[in-house]
Amino acid sequence: MTTTTSRKRRASKILERQPLSRNPDISTSPEGRILRYKFEPLVYANEIRLLRVTKSSSHEGWEYSIEHHVLETAPSFETVSYVWGDGNQRHTLSIGVTPGDRSYAIFINENLQEAIPWLSWHCRTGYLWIDQICINQISINERNHQVKIMGKIYSHGKRVLVWL
Repeated sequence: MTTTTSRKRRASKILERQPLSRNPDISTSPEGRILRYKFEPLVYANEIRLLRVTKSSSHEGWEYSIEHHVLETAPSFETVSYVWGDGNQRHTLSIGVTPGDRSYAIFINENLQEAIPWLSWHCRTGYLWIDQICINQISINERNHQVKIMGKIYSHGKRVLVWL
């Protein structure tokens, strides 16, 4: 097993609360469909995704990337505990493959959309594990597996940030 597994996705910014069809920061297909972020599969049993948080140098706010790490060799990270609410994922976090490239949408719920700036500001390690972002919510197999190792994920985290 490789212990330096790392895949990155550059991200732009948190999107304003607008109807998805009117949000200029999300790329769309020629047919006008939103381009959804494509999760790369987790390969190893203890592999996780982490949301890397960095202060933006080009605009106010934060930049994000998604990285894959083997849990035991992952950089220090913080876990997030929050209320999912009704579960409707109507808001988006914009993920860009490279700066200036198309941006892709990860759908998140309203409570998490409101929490992201606060979580970013209070993150000491530069990495967050947030289930709604770090687990591919479309893959039932991945969700089931990640839920089974969630105790390990929380115990490896440096601390838990709570947003209610």
